[in-house]
Amino acid sequence: MNHGIGGWGSNFDSHNNEIYNCGRCLVWGPNVPVTGFTWHDNIVHDINLGGTGVHCDGIHMFPNTGSGQMSNVTIYNNLFYNPCNGFNTAYMYFEGVFVAPKVFNNVCINQASQADPCIEMGSGSGPQTITNPVVVNNTILGGDEGQAFDVLFGPATTGVIFKNNVVTGSNTLMSLQTGGSFAAGGLNNNAYELLTQTGNMYGYHGSTITTFSGWQAATGQDANSTSQPIANLKLNSDGTLQSGSPAIGLGVNLTSLGIPALNSDKAGIARPSTGAWDAGAYKF
Repeated sequence: MNHGIGGWGSNFDSHNNEIYNCGRCLVWGPNVPVTGFTWHDNIVHDINLGGTGVHCDGIHMFPNTGSGQMSNVTIYNNLFYNPCNGFNTAYMYFEGVFVAPKVFNNVCINQASQADPCIEMGSGSGPQTITNPVVVNNTILGGDEGQAFDVLFGPATTGVIFKNNVVTGSNTLMSLQTGGSFAAGGLNNNAYELLTQTGNMYGYHGSTITTFSGWQAATGQDANSTSQPIANLKLNSDGTLQSGSPAIGLGVNLTSLGIPALNSDKAGIARPSTGAWDAGAYKF
């Protein structure tokens, strides 16, 4: 089966679904401006190419023909696991024109030898303009350190806020391509795995960066983030935090963003209204 859910339009809300054995489990490709897309509390797994010969995605949104664009996009509290091997693009693939999409409290899990990226924004074909995306409090458990990347922001993805995330595994934890930009102070309070292999670790404006300190220097941000061996991060296999994890209390309080669903974690546990938050999708 290729598509699990397909369509386009405004004021779409899909939640509490389990979708599996599909090449692209949600496909949304408007060619006119639409607003209001909410995808939350879903489980997407065992993504399967199915002989279609196209890329595999959990969610593929591509408002990039005609006057197509998407605004008021919110994706949260979802679980993605078991990608297909080959033709994989990303669990969440944004290709086209978006205004301030919000992505939070999601968990992406790859097992050993799997390497599907969690988030890819603005690197596809056609018009690509993604402005002011908010990507916060996600947990990304990468698989094979020798393959792919975890997060990629393309050349026309600008004003990115990337905070309070936990990112492990893969060859490249984070890549921001030439032309893309983080918001001022928008990159911080993240927990990264210190990879053991000699891969890229990070990519910034066409440069390969192999150390966390090099990443901090190149971006001028991420000062309050941490990079530690996977054992030191103390993560359970489902992305929840163990006692003593450096992700506990690492996050900045994001109540000021005014996103009601973000004020609770993926399990529905309220985050504090004042004081530090924990990094990742789950509050300890």
